[in-house]
Amino acid sequence: MAHPIHRPPPNTNKIEKIAKQWCGNKNQKVQQTMSKDIKLKTKINLKNR
Repeated sequence: MAHPIHRPPPNTNKIEKIAKQWCGNKNQKVQQTMSKDIKLKTKINLKNR
């Protein structure tokens, strides 16, 4: 018999948690690099004025 939807096996819960943490870390890194790029661009723009 298949598992009911509202009660997944504990194994998938662990995997989901790890995946969420990993995605969160990745998103933070992406945001940091984006903000660095934006700062560099604004510096270049100020120099070119």
